[in-house]
Amino acid sequence: MLLGGYLSLWIGPTVPFPAPPILLDWLEQVTVSHNEGGRSGFQATFAVGRNRTLGLVDYPPLLTQLVRIGHRVQFHVLLGARPTTLMDGIITSYQLSPGSEPNSSKLTILGEDVSVMMGLKEKQRFFNGMSDDLIAYQILAEYATWSIVPFVVIPPNPPPMPTERTPHRNGTDLAILEEIATTYKAVFYIDSMTIPGVNRAYLGPPERAGAPQRALTFDMGADTNLTSISFNNDGTKPHFIEGVVQPTRPDSKAPPLPPVPVYAPPLPLPPLAALPALAGNAPFVASKLVVDQEGGDLAKVLADAFTGAASSTRSAVTASGEVDVARYGGILKPRSVVAVRGVGLTFDGLWYVKSVTHNVSRGGYKQQFSLERDGTMPISPVVPP
Repeated sequence: MLLGGYLSLWIGPTVPFPAPPILLDWLEQVTVSHNEGGRSGFQATFAVGRNRTLGLVDYPPLLTQLVRIGHRVQFHVLLGARPTTLMDGIITSYQLSPGSEPNSSKLTILGEDVSVMMGLKEKQRFFNGMSDDLIAYQILAEYATWSIVPFVVIPPNPPPMPTERTPHRNGTDLAILEEIATTYKAVFYIDSMTIPGVNRAYLGPPERAGAPQRALTFDMGADTNLTSISFNNDGTKPHFIEGVVQPTRPDSKAPPLPPVPVYAPPLPLPPLAALPALAGNAPFVASKLVVDQEGGDLAKVLADAFTGAASSTRSAVTASGEVDVARYGGILKPRSVVAVRGVGLTFDGLWYVKSVTHNVSRGGYKQQFSLERDGTMPISPVVPP
């Protein structure tokens, strides 16, 4: 189905199996989207028709009873010798658009990754003597049926004593995990591992370190793999956080402490650009007042200020474009680092891949992507291929 590769579809209840030829023969296009945080989604379109036998009853793909709400769907791509799972998800809806011409009817199935199963039921849950990281592990362990392996990378915080209070949370399991991620300025998502059909549930800071992927190359002859790319340097995003905080004493009868000035510059770690936006845009740099929501908890205010300032500069410079997978020789993965070359000194270098959308059709495979980083100019004079 693909130029230089193959796409396979698995579908079924909790454990999917290879789709019958009737589905594969009519599969026209598959779109899969992955973002830095939150659920991934998919859409598959089939060109369907009705014959003189089964077609008198209904469209054959619907008669198979495989296209059902709640069924599990996996899309695997084979490029070379190693299979890659584009999506392991759940059908959340399907649409039928009948046509009057032969095979002009369209059946479209839509869904999200398996984390959608965590968001179905609201509960009241009690976690006696458990820290937030253990709470996350306990919740994720309950979804082992969906081949989920938990990776929780948040600092272990001491739980309250059972004699003081029992932590409880209301809402869906997915909402609880997302609330924990928000508390630690982290992200929660599920992506596929190298083993087909096995998923990783990641709860932790954005993964901006590690070896870069194969370079996205523009206007460099036979090495070119980009069909388009554009950049945007937004000077309104990076900002300082500054102000004054009045710390409090545990003993209310003690004399008040003097006000403490707070100054937090945007310092992303690790940096991806040699010229940070803060320096490159000076003196055009915004500042925001520090927010004291903890009533004088100086340590918490400082942590939030530095985290907020760093977040403001992560996407100071952005890029978007499209890569031809056949020429790229692999699949561009989101939530990791990639090199860009051939676009000039200002925008060459390393970038963080924030989101990726796969568009797979018969004879073609393209990926749309969005990138971000904290400034301009590459941190190395040589961009790795």
